[in-house]
Amino acid sequence: MDTGRFLALSPVRVLTPDGVIWNEFDSDIGRMMLPSDVEVRAFVRTDRDAQQVERWLFELRPSLRQDLDVPSGRARRGHDSDVDDQTPVTRSGTVDVSYHCFLISGTDIDPTATYTSGTVFDAGNELISVHTGIAAGPVTVVVEQYDGDSLLDSGTPPIDHDQWDNVDEVIVVCRRSLHVITLDGELVDELGSLPASPTGARAVRIATRGRAAHWDSIVTQPTEEYLVQTWPSGGPSMIASVKRTDGLWESDASK
Repeated sequence: MDTGRFLALSPVRVLTPDGVIWNEFDSDIGRMMLPSDVEVRAFVRTDRDAQQVERWLFELRPSLRQDLDVPSGRARRGHDSDVDDQTPVTRSGTVDVSYHCFLISGTDIDPTATYTSGTVFDAGNELISVHTGIAAGPVTVVVEQYDGDSLLDSGTPPIDHDQWDNVDEVIVVCRRSLHVITLDGELVDELGSLPASPTGARAVRIATRGRAAHWDSIVTQPTEEYLVQTWPSGGPSMIASVKRTDGLWESDASK
């Protein structure tokens, strides 16, 4: 057995020395949040009863680095990242979940005051109530704020849907700042706040993965990941389900 560590700043791939990429591993290691310190353990054995075939086992244990300013949890966009006004404000951190939920809302909003339901979240005026797979414990959250981003001149922010299990979108009234908040009312300061929208409404897209792995469990380490993308938009809407594959919260979603 050999051990080692490396810093993952871009998507991790399996490839041969001549550059051939083995895509069948992407569904697993491609889900790694970035940037991460990755601990590696490698094991090898030889099947002597066959044709001396070597069989390798690699264990990768990523740990999210929150001290590095690198966009996390998504494929890097195919645009010029050196242009400042094309780079969203990106923050990452962990949120303590209770009762299968955390909030993105004003500080005094009733968390039950929703008018539309989805598989990833329910929504109301100045309120997003996010559905988690775990019952309680930490989850990893990345917030991308596209206010003033020139990419919005021709559409919505980019996202690689293949990297996520479920994706929901909505437009909600936003006339004051929104915060990431626990059900206990604690503001998650490391994720900052979303300012009141100049249009009076804000589009919110949330992608998630890993929710089905530990359904209704209490965990001590993050096992689920959430990408929150948001930008100023027009009037309020119902939730649009863009992708739904993990099978959770289906009965509560608006049809």
